[in-house]
Amino acid sequence: MGIIGIVKQKRVQWFIVFLFICFTSLWTSINLAQAQAGLQKKNFLWSVKKDNTTIYLLGSIHFLKSDSYPLDKNIETAYRDCKTVVFETDISAMDAPSVQEQMMALALYPEGQLLQQNISPETYSMLEKKVNEAGLPMEQFNRMRPWMCALTLDGIELMKMGFDPQYGVDRYFFEKAEKDGKEKLFLETLEFQIKLLVELNGEDEDAFLRQTLEELEVIKTLLPDMVKAWETGDAARVESIGTLSLQDYPEIYDRLFTQRNKAWVSTIERLIGQGGNAFVVVGAGHLVGPDNLLQLLKDRGYTIEQIPAYTGVAAVSTENLVHALYIRSGMEGQIRSLPVAINLGFDQGRKKDEHLQKVSEDFYADIKALIVESFASEHLNAIVLRHMGAQLRQDEMEKILAWLKTPFGGRCSDIFKASLTLKAPVDFQEFLVAIQKSPPPTARLELIQELASATKSTETALETAVATQLVVTTALNTTLDPLLQKPFSHLFNEVDKNRPLLEPEVEQQITVLLLYLCRSFSDAELEQYIAFARSGIGTQYYSSMLNGIRLALMDSGIRFGSAMTDLQWRRKQGFRTLSEIERVRKGV
Repeated sequence: MGIIGIVKQKRVQWFIVFLFICFTSLWTSINLAQAQAGLQKKNFLWSVKKDNTTIYLLGSIHFLKSDSYPLDKNIETAYRDCKTVVFETDISAMDAPSVQEQMMALALYPEGQLLQQNISPETYSMLEKKVNEAGLPMEQFNRMRPWMCALTLDGIELMKMGFDPQYGVDRYFFEKAEKDGKEKLFLETLEFQIKLLVELNGEDEDAFLRQTLEELEVIKTLLPDMVKAWETGDAARVESIGTLSLQDYPEIYDRLFTQRNKAWVSTIERLIGQGGNAFVVVGAGHLVGPDNLLQLLKDRGYTIEQIPAYTGVAAVSTENLVHALYIRSGMEGQIRSLPVAINLGFDQGRKKDEHLQKVSEDFYADIKALIVESFASEHLNAIVLRHMGAQLRQDEMEKILAWLKTPFGGRCSDIFKASLTLKAPVDFQEFLVAIQKSPPPTARLELIQELASATKSTETALETAVATQLVVTTALNTTLDPLLQKPFSHLFNEVDKNRPLLEPEVEQQITVLLLYLCRSFSDAELEQYIAFARSGIGTQYYSSMLNGIRLALMDSGIRFGSAMTDLQWRRKQGFRTLSEIERVRKGV
């Protein structure tokens, strides 16, 4: 029987919730000193010791809220104590357009097949109702396979509750390790994890989707309880929820937990044998239950200890403070969208230029791959964080973070996160139609323009536009006769000089976007937002952010120019694609 073939029982809804919280972490039990769990607050972090080597195992939740940061001091201390950080898979690869395209290809029916043809009329009717309630067009779901529909709707519900993958513990430490230059290792390939999702397909997908739709509301009561248990290191509470979710699914548990845990134990033992401390981040469900990682290691003679929460008054380091500020403000998510925006800008540039249209598809794909690599969000984030940490004093960070934690400050940061949701494009188009029929008052427009100026929104968008123009110009340069091609330094300077030509259009776009994002704010609230942005700490905050983004995009632009030069040279040597170059490097 396949994975989906098992999903016929009444508790199927829990499976989907846990799939989202920690990928394949369906929660079970652990037998390590649970009798004392209620006596002292702990972390969902354990140490595994042998001789002079310590391996820290941190259970991760992949969707969290911004108020989960800063993390406990003892978690940060354990991380700093390690030169190597281990993750389930390469998180940065998940953001690659090629991977997302692969996922969507697997999640969609072949051309000519529709969801309605593959599920019962009753289930389809239920889906239509839920999709309409979410304010989404049903057309987006017509070719999705049932498991993808279920995961998409669950994701929307989680985002509505404030849970966001950009606040996931694994992503937090992945970016931290990238910035700190620590060695990163992976327990599994991304291809393997994609396969785990794809194999949710099967004859019982209809039942899977139907049960999901019926029980979707359970997330609202489950998640807060689960996150609280995680924050206090309450493995017993995690176990009680896990028991409810898994007792009917032994085959799922064996495939997604037992088999993987046993494979991971071998990797962890190799790390111990090599010496040197390591910090391992895995889904929290892998650290509880029968055949969990901790129990398997304990059975092999290792000393296991759960790390308590820090009991003193923690002096938050500047590094952790700026990271917490960065996450709380929503900037991490905005930076993550920049590579996508630049790639889309490149696509639009190709549609407008006949020379780029003549570029071969394989060369065009190589250029897009270089954009993703050169403008990788982890690289951008590391530079912005480093710059903000250098420009802001600790007391300024504390004041800004305190403001962001207020209800109104939280609303101000949330408006940008709202622009990244699935529903945003639909709402935005409706908003554009509405303001064309009924333009906003002049006073409102002036407030929005003041806000754009005070928060450096226009300038930040201009930096993205300049970076996009640099990509298009560099690509266009490759289509010219070699004698007419300009060196990258010349292209860089020319594009920078053209900023004034881009400013009017960028300013107009930002005005419309802010009108949309701030549509729930009264004029008085906009004035309050502007007042903060123009205050001493507000000015420092937005200026440091803008300058950090400017430096990051400039650095990434130079990386792209260098990569393009290298690509051109390699193609002149007879290589046709990046993949061919990689095969030669590997000797395949």
